Amino acid sequence: MQHLKFIRFMIQLLSIAILFIFSSSAFCAEIEVPIEYDHAWLATAQTIAMEGITLSEKNKDLGIIQGTKDVDSDSTYFNCERLRGRAKSHTLNISATVRKKDEVTSLISIKVEGLRKSYRNKHFLFITVGRVHDETACVSTGKLENSILSSIKMEANPYQAPGRQE
Repeated sequence: MQHLKFIRFMIQLLSIAILFIFSSSAFCAEIEVPIEYDHAWLATAQTIAMEGITLSEKNKDLGIIQGTKDVDSDSTYFNCERLRGRAKSHTLNISATVRKKDEVTSLISIKVEGLRKSYRNKHFLFITVGRVHDETACVSTGKLENSILSSIKMEANPYQAPGRQE
């Protein structure tokens, strides 16, 4: 019995290690826009907010914008592994970074990660003895990042620096 517990523990540990390796190389989209930093940061914050994402952190000096959004389980923004049990919630976590390249050009990068919270009943023979809660990291499909960056590019045109043409 102890050997089975140890094997389960090692499998869970290996799964977490693999998830960490793959999540660190998650999809990240980046564009270069021909506008100055202040306007690029504002356009990024406005576009993310227009997507219905609640902004949790905005730091213009560091160029960071972060937010979250609850989405449906059939969202096309991310892929999750097979569901065990019942899903309670699906949440998108978005992180955007705006950097100044030069006086009239900025770099914007966006990364989206998903999180699914679920639960399942724990059984002993045929008796339910408790509930197990799971959190699963989901991988972005890149659709939301590309949609936001396309909108930023379109929004950025009124702020385009004088003398610069795309």
